[in-house]
Amino acid sequence: MTSNDPDTKLEMRKADLGFAVVALGIVVVTGMFIAVILKSGSSTDTTTIATSFTAVIGTLVGAYFGIQKGSEGKDKAERQRDQAKSERDTARDERKKYKQFGDRLIEAHNQSRGAPPPPPPPTFSDVAMEFQQYSAKHP
Repeated sequence: MTSNDPDTKLEMRKADLGFAVVALGIVVVTGMFIAVILKSGSSTDTTTIATSFTAVIGTLVGAYFGIQKGSEGKDKAERQRDQAKSERDTARDERKKYKQFGDRLIEAHNQSRGAPPPPPPPTFSDVAMEFQQYSAKHP
C-alpha cells in the first residue's frame, strides 16, 4: 500500500479523527475535574472525583489504542492472506507446468520404446456409469 492508496488515506483520516476525539474528551473531562475540584471543599469529594477522572481518562485512552492495534492487526492479517493466496496460485501454476512437462516426458519415453500412449483419464460420465453399475449389483 502506498500513501496515495485511498484505503491508506481513509485509515490515516480515521486515526487522526480518533485521536482528536480522544484529545477533546480528555480536555473536557480535565476541565470538568478542575471546575469540580475548585467548587468542592472536602477531601472525600476530591478523592471521588479524582477516581472518576482517572477511570474516564483510562477508558478513553485504552479504547483509542485498542482500536488502533486491532485495526493494525486486521490490516496485517489481510496482507498476509493476500500474500499466501498469491504464493498458492504461483505454486499451483508451477505444479501444472511441471505435471505437463512430466506427462510429455513419459509420453516421449513410451513412444521411443514403441509402447502405445497411455489411455486418457476417465471422464465424469464414465465414473458415473461405473458407479451406477456397481450400485445395481450391490444394493
